[in-house]
Amino acid sequence: MMNLNEEIAELSCYLIDELEDDGYLRRPVSEVADDYSFRNGRMMDEDKVQKALKSLQSCEPAGVGARNLNECLLLQLKRKSAKGDKIHSLTCKLLENHYELFIQRQFLKIKAELGMTGEELEKCISCISKLSPKPATEVNRYELLKEQIIPDFEVSEEDGELYVALTSSEFIKLRVNSENTSVNLDIASTSEKKQAETYFQNLISEAQSLINALKERETTMMKVMTAIAQMQPNFFKSGDARELKPMILQDIADRTGYDLSTISRITSNKHVQTPFGIYSLKTLFMRAVSSENAESTSATSIQVQEIIQQIVKEENKLKPLSDTDIMHLLKAREITIARRTVVKYRELSGIPNSEMRKKQQMMATQ
Repeated sequence: MMNLNEEIAELSCYLIDELEDDGYLRRPVSEVADDYSFRNGRMMDEDKVQKALKSLQSCEPAGVGARNLNECLLLQLKRKSAKGDKIHSLTCKLLENHYELFIQRQFLKIKAELGMTGEELEKCISCISKLSPKPATEVNRYELLKEQIIPDFEVSEEDGELYVALTSSEFIKLRVNSENTSVNLDIASTSEKKQAETYFQNLISEAQSLINALKERETTMMKVMTAIAQMQPNFFKSGDARELKPMILQDIADRTGYDLSTISRITSNKHVQTPFGIYSLKTLFMRAVSSENAESTSATSIQVQEIIQQIVKEENKLKPLSDTDIMHLLKAREITIARRTVVKYRELSGIPNSEMRKKQQMMATQ
């Protein structure tokens, strides 16, 4: 799918075998080039190994193939590229040019050299805190090994418009073999020949029906995916999970006119390719979270995130609230969710944990 030439593809596979369990490549590229050259009996330039490594680093999970922590964080950050986002740009510059100062906690010097405010530095640190220090964890390694996901749909953006397409079309690969007739059969009896012709006609009719059914299925899939994209335009344009709007299967059924069971079948075990990664269609559907303070519609997970943001905004900055504290405050508002769900929503909102928030506050007051 990456359209690599045979040599680079072979090198990339060789590099995969050189990765540690956590996804890092800890061997110098020069050593890898020497070993590969010795193994294959021909010299291999380091530049080609670097090109193969770059291809590997573009794969999932973000950060795989990194040679150190700094590169791992940068790979993840650049995967979340956002044009015109000043904080994203500053964070990239911080990691690219001032990483040593960062790990030495020379925050005043970083602010001076990058010309940023204390608030901007706090946001940069918050952005970095959401990145993973290890590209391959036990959880995502298991998921990656469990199955290789081939997306069924692709949603892209061009000039502000969303375009939906199928990644492959099954029915166009099928044709009815026109040679399957009784003409060439050596049958003397007229009645037997007629029976044979009827038999072949039935086979051709069934084959054509199968092709038509596949075509109708793909038409249904396109209508369902188009309806989902129309309901979640902001998410498909930004890749930000916080942009997901409340959506249930019935909403798509109402938009498309299909039965609820059809929508459920179409969205089960199917994935969509976006510029920001591959997503299961089921993750795009959000059920409401009941809340005493909700209006005609119940509080969605996005609304719960907003409540958590408000709670954190109003907390004592010197004594930040723990996730358990936030869970109890939500319960007081008739929103009952588990602590791990609080952690999930807090991280989706880009809010660091209580310890990190306290450190950020101390840095901001230096």
